[in-house]
Amino acid sequence: MGSDQHLGAGERRGNLPKLNWAACHSSVLQPKINMNTPERKNLLDPVVIAKIARLALRIKSPARGLLTGIHKSVYYGSSIEFSEHKEYTPGDEIKFLDWKVYAKSDKYYVKKYEDETNLKCYIVLDMSASMKYSGPQFILPEGDANGTDKADDSKNSDGRPQSKFDYAAQLAATLSYVLLSQQDSVGLLTFNESISKYIPPRSNMAHLHVILNELQNAKESGTTDLPHVLNELSEKIKGRGLVIIISDMLDEDESVLKNLKLFKSRKHDVIIFHLLHSDEVNMPFDRLTFFEGLESGAKELADPQLIRDEYMLQVEEFVNKFKMVSRENEIDYYFIDTDDSLDSVVTRFLFRRRKF
Repeated sequence: MGSDQHLGAGERRGNLPKLNWAACHSSVLQPKINMNTPERKNLLDPVVIAKIARLALRIKSPARGLLTGIHKSVYYGSSIEFSEHKEYTPGDEIKFLDWKVYAKSDKYYVKKYEDETNLKCYIVLDMSASMKYSGPQFILPEGDANGTDKADDSKNSDGRPQSKFDYAAQLAATLSYVLLSQQDSVGLLTFNESISKYIPPRSNMAHLHVILNELQNAKESGTTDLPHVLNELSEKIKGRGLVIIISDMLDEDESVLKNLKLFKSRKHDVIIFHLLHSDEVNMPFDRLTFFEGLESGAKELADPQLIRDEYMLQVEEFVNKFKMVSRENEIDYYFIDTDDSLDSVVTRFLFRRRKF
């Protein structure tokens, strides 16, 4: 038998097989996981920024903002663009009564306008241990010249293989830049089993440095409890807002989906970036493999060739379930493979949002 593979994995609670593998492909089964995440640099790619310079991030739901911006507001009054008439109710300002309509209908109607205002955006970023996965690394015993089929992982600017969190951090940084550039307020919430760090939304461009600093130094650890985190976040949000979730979604499906529906029922604009590593999507391994839970530490020995078909089927069902529920609840859902270039992901996303 050829040399075994030993790959760590943080698994999702539920029926789906272990999805993420962490860090070791070896003929001697030596684990090699760097627990101290190096500082991430160049979170804002000039190429990406240049491509999206003229694009804006629009929201679906009317915003409740204080500053003038590009989003439609729910407030009534004299503003930029007339929207519709609203039947008068006690408390409405008399100065906005449409007397021409009254003359024709003998009923009181108030003019309703759409204002353009700013919004508050909350970027909810998964930093649980499962986000640490960056592809297999190969460790050979001394003097062994075999087993050199190292995967061609995408690299960070410092030469490290890119983890799911590295990709997610770049995405969060880019979206923060876009929002702040259009004078919107953006905040960052990192989480595992609970909220790890909460940076309240601010609209000044200097706030970007606060967000980038947190993204550069965050370290993936712990288990995932997105439903608990969403409950905590709901207590922090005042008024309608934009909630962007960036996660591998390796948690209890039903509980997560229930909480996402709750956010939509409160009129928040919800966007999900469902991020999986290309290994999790394609399962490219072909030798006897130890799968080790990054979050639980559980281990299983399996032959990938025997389980691949069933695994791929369950991954497809897992992704499709989020797609279906998102579509039913008007949640914007975007599936991302770490092999997808960031510039194409962000550009497609912003073009799609232009219709709102």
